[in-house]
Amino acid sequence: MVWLKLIGGFLLFMGLIGAAHVLDRYAGDRYGYRPVAPPNLAFMLIPHGILVAWAAGLIRAPGLGWALAVLGAGALSFMLVILQRRTSVFIAAAAAGLMLTAAPILLLSMLFSDLADSPPGR
Repeated sequence: MVWLKLIGGFLLFMGLIGAAHVLDRYAGDRYGYRPVAPPNLAFMLIPHGILVAWAAGLIRAPGLGWALAVLGAGALSFMLVILQRRTSVFIAAAAAGLMLTAAPILLLSMLFSDLADSPPGR
C-alpha cells in the first residue's frame, strides 16, 4: 500500500511540473509572455517560503506571523496583477497557484528546460 502512495505522489508531482511547462509554453505562444519564467519563480520564493514555514510550524511569534502573512499575500497579489495584465485571469491564477506550491522545484525545472532549449555554443 505504501508503494501505491509513493507512485501516486510521484505521478502527481510530475503532473504538476508538466502542467507548469505546458501552461508556460501555451502562454508564450498565445500572449508572447512566459508566466512561469525564472524571474517570476524567483520572486514567488517569498510567499512560498512563508507558506512552507507556516506549514512546518516555524512561525510561532504572533506578531511575526501576521507580518509575514501580509508580506506573502502582498507578493502573491502583486504577481497575480502582473500576470493578469500580460495574459488572462485563468492563466494568471493557474501560474500563481503552481508557483506558490512548488516555486523552488519549478525554478530548477525551468532553468534546466531553458538550458536544454538553448542553441549549441550559447
